[in-house]
Amino acid sequence: MASGFHIGRGLALIAFDERGVELEGTCRLTPGRAITLFGLGAGSSAGRLLFVSSWRLVRLGRTGPIYRGYGEWRDDLRESATPQGPAAAEQAALGPIRGWQGS
Repeated sequence: MASGFHIGRGLALIAFDERGVELEGTCRLTPGRAITLFGLGAGSSAGRLLFVSSWRLVRLGRTGPIYRGYGEWRDDLRESATPQGPAAAEQAALGPIRGWQGS
């Protein structure tokens, strides 16, 4: 399940378009992970899935480190998104785990 983050609560919206969003704030996001982003305007109470492409330290502020980065919209993934990265791709190629009784 993707972690949820809110615009205005440790994250500021710098720019956005139909492909993704640029954010800045005190939250430390992890590149390669999917997050759910809330607070994008009217009707956004459900949030929108975002794949964090880049995230880096840009400066030290009065309240601590300030990070900035970019994420790509992942509307093709559901809230129960599968983990991202090489291990997930390898597992997908191998097929389901024998004996797994997942939901």
